[in-house]
Amino acid sequence: MAHGIILSGAQVSGEVDLSKAVVHGSSSGEAAIRLDEVQARRLDIDTARSDTSSISLQGATIGTLVDRPQGGPLLELDALAYKRLAPLPPRSTSIRLTWLKENLGGHYLPQPYE
Repeated sequence: MAHGIILSGAQVSGEVDLSKAVVHGSSSGEAAIRLDEVQARRLDIDTARSDTSSISLQGATIGTLVDRPQGGPLLELDALAYKRLAPLPPRSTSIRLTWLKENLGGHYLPQPYE
């Protein structure tokens, strides 16, 4: 039986707020939260529990992406497009570059960097 949140392909005119979500990792190795190809003005993936193994944002188009830049679930970011990241702590450039490097598994994919 699959567990998790699947909103792949959804078009949301407002906000997708998962800030109070408690989602446990999948034993199959698949992302616990699948938001592939989602379009949303704002997406908050700073989940209430950090044991979510991964969140897939492949091909998503987001206005403002709210996450936990200091650590959290592994993100699948291939072809993700966003306008703004939040929160942006002081000296966030190095934090965000580390965030991208860790979440891209050492592979260079230009879209998330843009």
